[in-house]
Amino acid sequence: MNGLKLLPLALCLLPCLAFAQAEAVLLEMSKRSHIPVDDIKASIEVCELNQRSMNLCALGLAVSAELAFDALQDEFHMFTPEEYAAFKAKVWLDCEEAGKAVADRGTMLAAEISLCIAAEYRARHRAMVEIQRIEAQPHPPHKWDWP
Repeated sequence: MNGLKLLPLALCLLPCLAFAQAEAVLLEMSKRSHIPVDDIKASIEVCELNQRSMNLCALGLAVSAELAFDALQDEFHMFTPEEYAAFKAKVWLDCEEAGKAVADRGTMLAAEISLCIAAEYRARHRAMVEIQRIEAQPHPPHKWDWP
């Protein structure tokens, strides 16, 4: 069942990576996993190939979402550095707990944690973008708005 849950997100991996600066994501994945970039590239070409590929694809989604969120934080400075570090630590901790509950400490635990992190960062990213959109300066009045 976990593989079926991974599949829709895994299918998005390559387009998402292309959108979110693939090289930065791959370098960060390599740094976190201690797996060479070329090995990661080979593994994520077909996400459902094996368990390692599924885990790496899920990690790619998490890293991509986290880097996009980091870029938004860098642009808008919505959190102090301390608040941001605490927020990121809480996301990882919450997702680790959620992953353990779902994966029952099984072999797909890493993928479950990564998928949770990706979903959390994407949801927060959308919320931050919406807040910025609402707080943006209003457009000048339209001709129909004049009395």
